Amino acid sequence: MLLVLGVRHLHAVVTSGRFHCPACGGDRPHRLLRPRAWFHLFWLPVVPLRGGAPFVECGACRGRFLPGALTVPTAELLAELLSRALRTAAGHLLAAAPLAPGDLRRALTVLQRSQGPGYTREMLVADLAAHREASDLAVLEDLSGHLQALGKERLLRGLADLVLTLAHPSDAHWRRLADVAAGLGVTQAHLRAIVADATAGARE
Repeated sequence: MLLVLGVRHLHAVVTSGRFHCPACGGDRPHRLLRPRAWFHLFWLPVVPLRGGAPFVECGACRGRFLPGALTVPTAELLAELLSRALRTAAGHLLAAAPLAPGDLRRALTVLQRSQGPGYTREMLVADLAAHREASDLAVLEDLSGHLQALGKERLLRGLADLVLTLAHPSDAHWRRLADVAAGLGVTQAHLRAIVADATAGARE
């Protein structure tokens, strides 16, 4: 009788989902696989042997990556994080001082440039109410590690435009913008340049 035996390498699926594939450059399905060698008899695994290091396999390009690839947020999660950070920052800024008549309408117009028309007056009022007592800016630190310098500049420029649209921007508003810049890891010198650019644009 001919015995067929040897070693086979099999892969167990640990988790699956979507991730940002470094090779594809976009959100793709993935599997986190853990390889293990098995002694087989007639191609049936019977004795587990050594295990290998887990890796991530892209469901589209079949590229293999270290598990750290799963720590990079997908485009969908990053967009959600950016939206939450912007709403937090805007609420923090606008709650610094009482708003003048028309400020809410003007602020909504500025915020809808990035949030889209789905961001309503009712949502803005709710964000203001949430930040009248205190603000938790931890979401800015969460976002900071995923934004390049240009992304941080654009976010702060939009918030500077928000302050400038108010009828009576106060020192309190600018101090809170400095809080946001610090949360994003942007220096005060860099922020001053961003504010100067926004101010010049508002005068044109």
